[in-house]
Amino acid sequence: MLLNICSGFMLSSLSPVSPLGMGLCLTLVLILSILGGRLAIIWAARLHFYDHPGERKLQSAPVPLLGGVAIIVAVICGGMILACSPESDGGVGHASNPQLLLRWLGAGLVLLITGLIDDRRGLSPQVRLAVQAAVTCAFIPELGGWLGGGGLFLPAVLIGGVWTIGLINSLNFLDNMDAASGSAGFWVSVTLATFFYRAGQPLLGAAALVLGVALAGFLWWNKPVARLYMGDAGSTFVGFSLAVFTVLAVLRAGLNPWLVPILLAVPLYDTCTVFWIRWREGRPLWIGDRRHVTHRMTDRGRSVPGTIAVLNMWSIIAAITVLALQRMGRLELPALIAAVVIAIVLFGWERKREKTTATVQGD
Repeated sequence: MLLNICSGFMLSSLSPVSPLGMGLCLTLVLILSILGGRLAIIWAARLHFYDHPGERKLQSAPVPLLGGVAIIVAVICGGMILACSPESDGGVGHASNPQLLLRWLGAGLVLLITGLIDDRRGLSPQVRLAVQAAVTCAFIPELGGWLGGGGLFLPAVLIGGVWTIGLINSLNFLDNMDAASGSAGFWVSVTLATFFYRAGQPLLGAAALVLGVALAGFLWWNKPVARLYMGDAGSTFVGFSLAVFTVLAVLRAGLNPWLVPILLAVPLYDTCTVFWIRWREGRPLWIGDRRHVTHRMTDRGRSVPGTIAVLNMWSIIAAITVLALQRMGRLELPALIAAVVIAIVLFGWERKREKTTATVQGD
């Protein structure tokens, strides 16, 4: 009997969602991410897997491009530990959370393989879009219910699908400067974990923290001046993960949908403004250039570390705003409208500064 009590205590203490078990799991993920980053640098040199300098790139020397492998391997190890947990707090009518985690990790493997091929040989936009749509379809049941279900199933799936594919590409677009995409993903992951824990969804909260900690380990190598890039394999996985977790936060943790764009303000601002610039200049929307928000800030004289500090400040302000508004339980839609207005005013100021600088240089 004493043996049974002791074994039960040990099992409960070491459960992945217990404080001790969670601490051990996150420590393992952090170590795997940091060590994996070091191995990625070594293997990138052996395989000649580099991101080379170019006209639209900021680095002056080739940078290893296998950081996404380190991130995803660390997340898969942590996610498998969580998936083996006895917790299954999906709720009535929902898939169990371990089953959700397995779908998420499976989609991550698909994005890893596709991203590595894209980084190595290049894939057409049509192929990339097809793969992104395929992994998004793995979450059709959740996408169909995140706006209330019932007669809204099809519209919810369509909106959720556009959101997921859009965020995959948005984080990929933001991955144009040291630590830009990784730091944005870190703050969003930690914020979503807070919502899950508040709502009594510890397994999903732990999964969001696993992603955040894996990104923190990667940032050890990716901080300016970066010694490792995550590549398309990493950035698409991070974007997909954040899209899935935001949908689940609305569905399982009661996050107000109007607050989701505010939480992702940094990547969405970058994507929307660079698309607007390309459209106004008559250039293809999907062809890379140096008109992202990071490039625009450095062109105005800000250093790379200074630019990343500003982006981190924006991410933190967005996270605090969302947490506060969710707690208040009102003003969500007015807050989103205000955020859009602020973004438009900021972008207008940016464009005015660009025109003024161009005029001065022309004179």
